[in-house]
Amino acid sequence: MKLTISVASSSQAPGPTYRRIGALVLKGKALGVPAVTIAADDALSAPLDEYERAYDLMRDQDPKVLAVFSQLLDTHSDDPLVALHLNRLSAREVGETIVFSEK
Repeated sequence: MKLTISVASSSQAPGPTYRRIGALVLKGKALGVPAVTIAADDALSAPLDEYERAYDLMRDQDPKVLAVFSQLLDTHSDDPLVALHLNRLSAREVGETIVFSEK
């Protein structure tokens, strides 16, 4: 992930394809800001359709989500966004909200 922007900003910057990151809650804030990153079109990243299916499972708190992200990381071990979510899910975090406790 080289660039993270809000969903609101991405709607003002048409052109690139974006991957959803989650609702980012920064230190000291109460509400999350939905964020995206530009989808990479390379062999390192999980295919967008597969990532989006896994993301939807995560958002919906589906019990299969941990296995799906694990499988994605097995086939795309250099995808930082897949690794981020798998680490979160393995730590028993649920849903798409990501809370940052440090700046």
